[in-house]
Amino acid sequence: MGLIEKVGDNVSGWTERLSARAKALAGAMLVLLAAAFLFAGKEIDLAGVPFESALAGLALVMAVVFVGVVVSDLRGPKGEDLVPAPHSMGGANLIGVQVARTEILYGAIKVTTADLTTLPNDDEAGAILASMRSVAGSPKSIYEETVRAIVELAKDDRVPKPLHGVGVGVPGVVSAADKQIVVSAGPFPPKESFIKKLAGLLVERDAALMESAFKVDLKGGPDALAAKFFLDNDIRCLARYLHARRQPGWNDYACIWVGDGVGSALVLQGQLYYGANLSAGELGHVVVHLDNEVQFTPRNPAFKPFTMKVDDCACGKKGAHLEVMLSYGGIVKLAEALDPGRFADLGQAYAQDGSDGNLDHTKLLAAAGFSLDGSDDPPTAVQDLLSRQQDPYPPYFEELLDQYSTLFMVGVANIVNAIDLDHVVICGPVVERLDHLGLRQRIEQRWNRYVLKEGGVGRHFDYDVAKSAWRGAALLFRDASFPPRRQS
Repeated sequence: MGLIEKVGDNVSGWTERLSARAKALAGAMLVLLAAAFLFAGKEIDLAGVPFESALAGLALVMAVVFVGVVVSDLRGPKGEDLVPAPHSMGGANLIGVQVARTEILYGAIKVTTADLTTLPNDDEAGAILASMRSVAGSPKSIYEETVRAIVELAKDDRVPKPLHGVGVGVPGVVSAADKQIVVSAGPFPPKESFIKKLAGLLVERDAALMESAFKVDLKGGPDALAAKFFLDNDIRCLARYLHARRQPGWNDYACIWVGDGVGSALVLQGQLYYGANLSAGELGHVVVHLDNEVQFTPRNPAFKPFTMKVDDCACGKKGAHLEVMLSYGGIVKLAEALDPGRFADLGQAYAQDGSDGNLDHTKLLAAAGFSLDGSDDPPTAVQDLLSRQQDPYPPYFEELLDQYSTLFMVGVANIVNAIDLDHVVICGPVVERLDHLGLRQRIEQRWNRYVLKEGGVGRHFDYDVAKSAWRGAALLFRDASFPPRRQS
């Protein structure tokens, strides 16, 4: 960025930060100076002092007060550096981090517009750098890799400095004010003070780098660094990125993600919708059944009616939650309940190839005809089993997909019908992988059966966007609807 651009950015930001008292003093000063100019040369005294001199003197006193007020405004309530708040700047250097169970996606973006409504509508949303780190799935591993990611970007010469903020997207219900994970959908305990702990670890790792990169004074501890971090739900971050790329006609829509859980977020009347407790749109916690035993009637008469025992949801609430039934683990439970014998035979066939015989979702779907990890076809023993003419397996997988797609549509219809949405974005690894086996076609077949608006709701299967929640996390600093932004 050139010198003129930098000056323009700073002047714009400083002007926004001036308080009403500073602006009032500036106006009064100009009036007094104008009056002094008009009365210059007039023979009017005030207690023996020429009137114009009295006006000029008063204007000078006000100028001194004005300078003090301006400095106070720009430094902020806690003596912050003379750098505008990130959300009020004309441009900002921001980091976004997307936390998942097995990976951390992160990157830096340069935003030169005031809010989400004026962001350039392109795929990169100002991205400078993006990368990924694998994690072991434990809180310790997630913290370690997140720290490494932020330190890496803070050191990278390609990322402009100073950094004005870091947005982090995590699974679960968050408290934006306390920057906590209130109800975790991952490995963290309830009320995990994620940002406070992350800031402490960053300062512990390299305090000098943090002071330099973020332009903060850490003599009082890591709180000054934590003040530059925002926390939000990961799928809402994904929806925020979609919001930045939205097309005409996208006013009320949902983003639904299915993987090791079920996440969703809402955009209503063109703004991210958070709800009273920042948990709006929690499709995963739609209760499908009042207890944990759900009965199914197969469409294919070759299969008997069956009961699926649903695990308790990680949130601790009662009933059969959609998140437990649609996630990776839910597919395996459904497959076992549909036909325990076929399920056990598949597991034993895998065991003959040296596997432990436990039929996880990867093996199950690979057996159904799609290799998830890009490896070869299922082992010979599995292929022999699947090709048995006297007890064919294709109807088993077809019935499994039929039952799964019905469950999926029950959840989607609940949110579409309740809010009257105009579009739905469906993404995530589960639906992407099941798409290869015909899930999308089955969803389309069931859409009008459950959705009131029928053909009036746009359906979009977007599998590439699922890796962009880190960008939406960085854009927290441009989201005027984000509660901490509304309060600032």
